[in-house]
Amino acid sequence: MNIILIGMKGAGKSMIGSLLARSCSMTFIEVDRRIEKKFEQMMGTQYSCREIYQKKGREYFRNLEIQVLTELGGVQSSVISSGGGLPLHTKNQRMLKKLGTIIFLDEQFDIIADRIQKTSVPAFIKNKNNVLPELQKRYHLRKAIYQHIADHTVVCTNQTPHEIVDEIATLIKL
Repeated sequence: MNIILIGMKGAGKSMIGSLLARSCSMTFIEVDRRIEKKFEQMMGTQYSCREIYQKKGREYFRNLEIQVLTELGGVQSSVISSGGGLPLHTKNQRMLKKLGTIIFLDEQFDIIADRIQKTSVPAFIKNKNNVLPELQKRYHLRKAIYQHIADHTVVCTNQTPHEIVDEIATLIKL
């Protein structure tokens, strides 16, 4: 069985995924890191997902996502942290459903916005002077999609990472 974590950038997918995998003796896989490795193997250059998206474009990046997701088809006993945009496309949604149990990490917009502004603005935000309105628009659009495809939703607000991990473990009876 695999557990797939979905949610906005800044929702805590990587941190929760790592803790969950460790606590359940599962392998932790970050789709974004796999995309970066695949790009490096193909191009011989090391770029972050953000740089790939900015330099090669949205379509190129989404195609890399699909390739990586396809390669994950055979994995077992893994916690998989998806990129924030990966679940937006119908083909990816079908692949994620086949891959395992989907958990939506639902975090409040204000918390996500604060985390993003402290780290890095997503590459899909074109106008860096108008981040919050664009981010809020994407948040509401994506949240509806995440809720639709998730097998379970975990509200992260006011919970510690360990409490979130415990809730996920209880939900999927680990």
